[in-house]
Amino acid sequence: MALTAEQRKVELVDRLVSEARARVGGGAADSVEQFVRRYFALVSPDDVIYTSTDTLLGGVLSLWEFGARRQPGSVKIRIFTPTLEANGWSLE
Repeated sequence: MALTAEQRKVELVDRLVSEARARVGGGAADSVEQFVRRYFALVSPDDVIYTSTDTLLGGVLSLWEFGARRQPGSVKIRIFTPTLEANGWSLE
């Protein structure tokens, strides 16, 4: 029986969580898991199941790391185009 798009999304998010936990490690592993799951919770399956796992993982971990360096009470904004060479992932 073929998997539904939602089932494929669940499997994909589970893989992303596993990889994110491995990359972050230590005491932050549980927090990054919650972040990844919440990040993708309301995203349509069609918006993620056709995107490479490298791009999805790169995007979510980039945002995780960016937010981790924010001072409470301050606004933090960035606009950038990630490249494979500079960031290890890209949007292409």
